[in-house]
Amino acid sequence: MEKWDRDRQPRTGIHTYDVIYCQMKAFLRFKGVEKRVTKTSVGFMVFGIIGDFLIGDLYPKKHRHVKTGLHDIIVSEIDVLDSGLYPLEIKTTRKRVFRKSQVPQVWVEQLLTYMCEQNAQQGWLVLLNIFSGQIMTFKLEITQQEIEAQKIIILERARQLKEAVNNNDPSSLEPHPEEYSWCDYRYRCPKKGECQEQANKLRKKR
Repeated sequence: MEKWDRDRQPRTGIHTYDVIYCQMKAFLRFKGVEKRVTKTSVGFMVFGIIGDFLIGDLYPKKHRHVKTGLHDIIVSEIDVLDSGLYPLEIKTTRKRVFRKSQVPQVWVEQLLTYMCEQNAQQGWLVLLNIFSGQIMTFKLEITQQEIEAQKIIILERARQLKEAVNNNDPSSLEPHPEEYSWCDYRYRCPKKGECQEQANKLRKKR
């Protein structure tokens, strides 16, 4: 229930989610646009709570839900810091994932960003299949040079988002069509048509 309460609270500041997932959602949140919560998004949140309960509770409380960030610009909360050092991100999914190539790139980038914030050269992505109960763990290892390169990318995205909000101009922000079906802002997003069209094309390729 602790995670449920956190997820219901409005975010402030630029979060890792804002620069990894669809920036249009972040833009609309900053502009005060009201969300229209869908059954799908509620389902994702519930699945996340279950994963946090089943896996996160295996770790000491002091190493869970660790608040961190990058240069006082981006704020984050890491699911688990394994041994108090290495980020561990928990994801729940309905899909069967057996190989690294099947892991959504956005999940990898989210973990990579947490590793950058901690200056950690290794981290883990733990996937829980919500139906079968199968757990798959993938280890990510990077160099210090890759950490510094990712920091530049993330900080530039944060700058673009802040500029778009200040100028009330989201034209430079790219929508994420793969998130369209569960986006709480899609009904009021100025890029809804563009995003929906791209989402339909992605669906046909599957």
